[in-house]
Amino acid sequence: MLDEYIFTIYVKAGCPWCDKAKVLLEDILEIEKISWVDVTRPLEHHEALKERTGHKTVPAILVGEHFIGGYDDLVGELKSGSLMSEVLRTENRILKEQVVKLKRSI
Repeated sequence: MLDEYIFTIYVKAGCPWCDKAKVLLEDILEIEKISWVDVTRPLEHHEALKERTGHKTVPAILVGEHFIGGYDDLVGELKSGSLMSEVLRTENRILKEQVVKLKRSI
């Protein structure tokens, strides 16, 4: 089981595109390891989003440390096949890190 999140998604309350991203990832693709970061308040959270991604709107979607963009970008990456490739790379990296930690603990 993975200890880290595969996706990090910055959202705001009442954002319809955020809701669509949630449906796509959780209900359709059945992705479970998602960190939802609400940047509605305080303002510092939204500033941190802009600093981390350069993106000023929500949703702002990352797979691991790879910034995808917003909802339309998510759909585009899914259609092109690159989204699932990035998910697999991220899962692989996380699993490798966990194996190293386990070996050190033995």
